[in-house]
Amino acid sequence: MPGATIITHDVCLETNLQKLEQDSRELRQKLSGLNSSLKTASPGMRATLDLAAQTVERYDDQMNALMALHQTLKNQRAELAHRYARAAWLCSPVRRLVPDVLLEIFTYVRYTQEYSLEDHRSSTVRLAHICSHWRAVAFSHPALWSSIKVQHVGTSDVMTHRVRSAVEFHLSKSDSAPLSIASGGIGFAAIDILIDACHRWRKCIIGNAFILGPTPRRYAALEILVIHAGKGTVNFIDTPRLRSYAGPLTETFLPWHQLTNVSIIHGEVTVSQAIDLLGVCVKVEAFRVHLPLHDTPSSPTTVTCPQLRQLALVCAPTDLENVLKRLFSSIIASGLVSLDIGVPAKLPDYVWTRNLTLAMTGFLKASGALSMLALRNVPIDTDLRTVLASAPSINFLIWWERAKDIHQSRIRHLLDALSLPSSQAGSTLVLPRLTRLHISGGINCPFKSQRKDHERLEELIRARASGGGSLRAVGLDYLGWCELAPETEVELHRLLQRLVVRKMVKRERDFFEYNEPAFVFDMEPPSPGFFAATPSSDSSDDEEESNTDDESGTEEETCSEETSNITTEDSEEDSD
Repeated sequence: MPGATIITHDVCLETNLQKLEQDSRELRQKLSGLNSSLKTASPGMRATLDLAAQTVERYDDQMNALMALHQTLKNQRAELAHRYARAAWLCSPVRRLVPDVLLEIFTYVRYTQEYSLEDHRSSTVRLAHICSHWRAVAFSHPALWSSIKVQHVGTSDVMTHRVRSAVEFHLSKSDSAPLSIASGGIGFAAIDILIDACHRWRKCIIGNAFILGPTPRRYAALEILVIHAGKGTVNFIDTPRLRSYAGPLTETFLPWHQLTNVSIIHGEVTVSQAIDLLGVCVKVEAFRVHLPLHDTPSSPTTVTCPQLRQLALVCAPTDLENVLKRLFSSIIASGLVSLDIGVPAKLPDYVWTRNLTLAMTGFLKASGALSMLALRNVPIDTDLRTVLASAPSINFLIWWERAKDIHQSRIRHLLDALSLPSSQAGSTLVLPRLTRLHISGGINCPFKSQRKDHERLEELIRARASGGGSLRAVGLDYLGWCELAPETEVELHRLLQRLVVRKMVKRERDFFEYNEPAFVFDMEPPSPGFFAATPSSDSSDDEEESNTDDESGTEEETCSEETSNITTEDSEEDSD
C-alpha cells in the first residue's frame, strides 16, 4: 500500500540519518583540532580525512534518496489530485444540470463573445471540450455554431487549411440555422464556402464588398447588412427580408423602400443625397447619417417621413449651420420620438446664430411627439433656453461636452435653461416633463473658485427631483475625478430613483471622438433602443452597473426609472 511504503521510507531515513549525524559529530571534533602549524600529516590524520570524505559521500547518498522520495510523493499526489478532481466534478451540482439549463447557460456565454468562431478561444468550441455530456448539449443546438467571423487572408497553406476546416465544421454543426457572417480583411480563405451558404445569411458584416464577386446573388434570409467601406456594391440588391443597413451610400444598390433602419456611416454623402434617401426609404423608422456635406440644391426639397421615429445626425464642425438649417427645413417628421445631434470635433470660436435657432425651434415644434433630445458638443449658448422651450414634451435630455472643466464648457447655459422659473411675471418652466437627465463632461472643477456652477448643478437636481418635481433619474460623467461630496451623493440618491456617477470617463465614445469617426469593425446599425434609450426589460441592475466607461455613451445604462442605486465607477484610463 502507498501508506505503508511512505512509513517504511520514513523509518529507514530516520535510522540512517541518526547514524550519519553521530559519525559527523565525531569527525567535526577531530577536524577542528587540526591547525596550520602542523608540518607533516600523521597516519591518524590521513585516516580521519578519508573517513570525512566517505561521510560526505554518505550525505550525498542520503540527499539523493530524499530527492527520489520527494519525486515519488509528488507523483503520487498528482495522481490522487487528478482522481479527486474527476470524482468531485462527477459529483458537482453543475454535472447534474439538465440539458435545457445547460443550453441556456451555453447560449448566454456564446452571446457574450458574439461569435461562435473567431479564434481558438471561441467559447462554443471550449464548452464542447469539457465532457461528453456538455459536448452532446452543444452539438444539439445549431444556433450555438451559427456566428462566424473570419479575417484570415490565407498567407500559408497550413493556416488556410485550418481556417477552411474550422468554417466547414461550424457550418456542419449549425445545420440550417440562420448565419451571422463577419469578414474584416480584403479577402479570406473560406469565402467560397460561406458564399455557398449565402441563402442562410441573416446578418452580414464585411469590410469590402468586392470579395463577394461582381455577380449579385439572392440572400433570401438576410435581415442586417453592415459594410465598412467607402463604396457599396450591387451584390445585395436581391434581399427580400433586408430591414437594417449601415454603411456607405455611394454605389450602394439596395431595396431601400423596404428598409426600416438606415445608417450612412461611411463614405461621402451630401445633404441633398440624405434628404433624397429619406424620401426613398418610405418605411424607415430610424435614420442616421454621419458628416453630411453641404451642397446647393437645384431646387428646395421637402420630404415627409410619417414612419420616422429616431433621427441621429453627426455633423462636422465646418459648415455646421448650413447643414443643420437645410436638414431642419427639409424634413417633416411629425411622429419623431428621438433626435440625436452630435459634433465629434472641436469648434474653435463658433458662434451660434439666431437663424439656426429659428430653424431648430421650428423643427422641434413640428415634432410634437419628441420625447428624447441628445445634444453632444452642440455649441448652443444663450439661445439654449429658447430651443428647449420649443419641445415641452421631452422627458429625456442628454448633454455631452467636449471640455473637461466646468469653466471651459457651456454647462452654465444648460443650468440657466433648466433652472426653476423665478417670480417674474411670464416665466415658465422649461421641459416640465423632464424625468431623465444625462450630463457627460464639462463638470469638473479644478479650482474652488469654479465650484459655483457645480453647486448650481446640484441645486438644479434637488429642485427638479423634490417637491413634486418630475426628475427621477440622473447620470453624471466626469472626465476627471468626481466632484460630488459623499453626503451630497447620498442626498441625491434619496431624492432620485436612480443616480449613476462615473469618474475618469474616456472621451472617445461611440462617434463622439473629436476627430473623425473611428473604424469599428463590429459596429452594427443602431437598433430602435439605441436612439430611444429604452432600458431592456431583461437586463439586471448588476449588469447595468458593471458596464465600463466605454459604454457610457448608451443611454440605457445611464438612467433607469425602475431601479434605485448609487453607482460610482472608474474608467480604465485617465482621460487627461
